[in-house]
Amino acid sequence: MAYSHQPQFDDLTIRDKDTIAPLICSDFPIQIRSLTGKQTEVLVHHKMTVAELKDEIERVDQTPFDQQRIVYNGKQLEDERTLDYYDIKPDTIVHIILRIRGGMFHETSARKDFDLVQTFKQNPRVWVTLQAIEDLEEIIKTLKAKS
Repeated sequence: MAYSHQPQFDDLTIRDKDTIAPLICSDFPIQIRSLTGKQTEVLVHHKMTVAELKDEIERVDQTPFDQQRIVYNGKQLEDERTLDYYDIKPDTIVHIILRIRGGMFHETSARKDFDLVQTFKQNPRVWVTLQAIEDLEEIIKTLKAKS
C-alpha cells in the first residue's frame, strides 16, 4: 500500500519575514442578459451553484426560479454544478432564457366536456367504465350496420 504524506505547515519552507497571502473566495460581479437585452449585475462566488445563482436572480430581478434557464457558452447550465465548473469569471455575461409554459385555457380551444373528462380521468374506475361503454356502443353500431 502506498504511503501518502499530507504536507503540514512545518513542512513548508517559510522564512522569517515571508509574506503569506491568504486565498479568499470573494464575491465578484457577473452580468445576466435576457433575450430582450436587459442586463442585470449579480454578485456571485466560484463555489456558488447554478441553483444558488437562480435564487439570486429571482431575488434581484423577480424572475421565478423555475422559469429560468441559464445559458453560458452555448450550453444550458445544470442546477447542481458550480460556477467554477463552468469557468465563470468576473464580468462574464450569462444569458437567461425564460421557460415557455403551456397556453391558458379558453373555452373555444377545448372540448365542451373538458371538465367532465378530467373528473373521470382522476377516477380510474369511472374512466374504465366509460371506455367499456364507448366500446360497447361501437360494437352495437357495427352490428347494426351489418344487419
